[in-house]
Amino acid sequence: MVCFHAGLPLPGGFVGVDIFFVISGYVITEMLSREWGRSGQIRFRAFYARRFRRLTPALATVVTLTVILSAVLQSPLGVQQVTAQTSIGALLLSANIVIGQVSGGYFDPAAETNPLLNTWSLSVEEQFYLAFPFLLVTGWLIARRIHRGRGWPFAIVAVVGLASFSFAIAASRGLVLPGVSDSFITGFYSPMTRAWEFAAGALLALVIHRRQQPDSAESASTLGCTRLVSLSASALGAAMLLVSVTVVLGSPPYPRLTTLMPVVGTMLLLFGGHCVQNPITKALSMRPAVLLGNVSYSWYLWHWPIIVFTAILLPDHPELIALVAFLSLLPAIGSYSFIEEPIRRLQAVGTGRMTGIVLVTMVPPLVLASMLWVAADHGFWNQKVMRYQFAAAMHEADVRGCVDGSRIGGRPPDACTWNVNGNKAPLYLVGDSHADHFSEALIGTAESLNSPLTISAIPSCPFADLYISDRQHSEIDCRSPYELTMSWIVNQPPGVVVVAQTDSYWDSISYEAGQLSTTLSSDPAVKDAAFRSGLKRTVEALQTAGHRVLLVQTIPHFSNQYRYDPGSCSLPELASGSCDVWMPLTYAQTQQASGRSALLDVARDSGALLLDPGPSLCPVGACSTDAGEFVTYRDNNHMSAAASEHLTEFFAAALRSLLR
Repeated sequence: MVCFHAGLPLPGGFVGVDIFFVISGYVITEMLSREWGRSGQIRFRAFYARRFRRLTPALATVVTLTVILSAVLQSPLGVQQVTAQTSIGALLLSANIVIGQVSGGYFDPAAETNPLLNTWSLSVEEQFYLAFPFLLVTGWLIARRIHRGRGWPFAIVAVVGLASFSFAIAASRGLVLPGVSDSFITGFYSPMTRAWEFAAGALLALVIHRRQQPDSAESASTLGCTRLVSLSASALGAAMLLVSVTVVLGSPPYPRLTTLMPVVGTMLLLFGGHCVQNPITKALSMRPAVLLGNVSYSWYLWHWPIIVFTAILLPDHPELIALVAFLSLLPAIGSYSFIEEPIRRLQAVGTGRMTGIVLVTMVPPLVLASMLWVAADHGFWNQKVMRYQFAAAMHEADVRGCVDGSRIGGRPPDACTWNVNGNKAPLYLVGDSHADHFSEALIGTAESLNSPLTISAIPSCPFADLYISDRQHSEIDCRSPYELTMSWIVNQPPGVVVVAQTDSYWDSISYEAGQLSTTLSSDPAVKDAAFRSGLKRTVEALQTAGHRVLLVQTIPHFSNQYRYDPGSCSLPELASGSCDVWMPLTYAQTQQASGRSALLDVARDSGALLLDPGPSLCPVGACSTDAGEFVTYRDNNHMSAAASEHLTEFFAAALRSLLR
């Protein structure tokens, strides 16, 4: 996992988590089996106390330092809140649930900024610990009462594992039960789709332990533990793991059928290690490998926060990520030596002493994380920071749910209509997220003109008669919503249709476009031609239906040498104003010349009105992210709600001319 997170060429390095779950199931089952064999019972209080002392103090240390660093290095525009929430989740055995809700998928860009992303697997492991011992004890109790019932523990674990595996495969193929979509149940972080890996290790431990029982009718030789079998199992297991980390890719959905490779490979290595020693097991038993194994838990805890904070401090030096990932072994060794081992080896830990350990371990990081969450939500009570938080808020159309992909035809008629009782010609705002960020301006305009306004927008989809595909988000369907919206609008009372959308589609290599679904191309010239002809057909269809059309030029973008990303600015940067950016309007217009030219030509050829908000948004030829009274941009290419509201009279003046 460390190598994978360090950016080394190991595309399947994330399967380290799958390996970890198998080993964890094996070790815990072996431990519980020995205790049951000795005493005929499981001391659950002692078991959970050992687990707490083994895992939580080191975790709490990492969480505490992560929260402190987050307060200084991360942004209070959502990132600090995510870190604080994940911190609390990690300590309360629910990081996987929290991460699924606040950071999205494991392979999503947002997850990369969460310094405690790696704690999801620890929470899954701890959730296993809460339930799994009771399953084993249930099986052993049944076996104790039923003659020749020694297979009950194995049967119970096998049924649970088979059910989990079936559910994981079904979920990876989209075959989940109706109404079951929660990431805790079906996603990458779900214990439901991971339990079979834990069960795989547990089943191996149960088989080995049963064959080792003195009263077993089957001798240890029935395991086939010859030197040849041991070497073959270890070699095959090692080969399967090598293929897994170098070949298996991490694109969702995951886990899936290919996850069997690292799981079975781990089981074979464990089996080979139990049998007769061979060169592979000897190598894994050498002192360097053993020492690395001892600190592996702490290394896993430390490496990801260090990677994330290094990327924040040195964003232009990705080559250092691998170095710091391996240097994180140093604090891991310190954590193992001075925190893990001393606490784990404590003797005579009674109830009172254990309570003290729990309080000292849990309370400080929970209090710090809660304080960070509250302070970040309130902008640390700093006016500058709070202005940025206000700028990052959703626009009115998004708040009302009109930027969710369902489009007009899928909602009640007035769900996304403002000033419903207006008696003048209606207004319609359509497009992508760049239509959304004009929400406040058009709502204010509709009220001043006494016109009803209906808004329908879908992110990452231009409003034009063409086909488009996003390589990064292939699940987005743009054609169906476009057709649905067009069929609705052409049957509405004549009014003014305002079309607003970004021009990023035509420059980004991520997008393919074409006039037909079979002619998609990433060639900028092909995409430009498809957009021009597609938008012209759209405008003409609207005009034929009796509507007038207002095309809106894309607002100036902050890009290339004028970078603006308030979400990556630290608290000190936001509070001091050093996150603000200034850019010449002419620079932005030059950078966006192709898209601007396309709209100009379509407006000229179709007779549509063209409106350019750039000069109003960037007075005296300068674009600034801070207008003095408010922050103008929420990110590098979207306006804030305050800036949108500022353009109300600008839009009202243009629409009055169309409504005369």
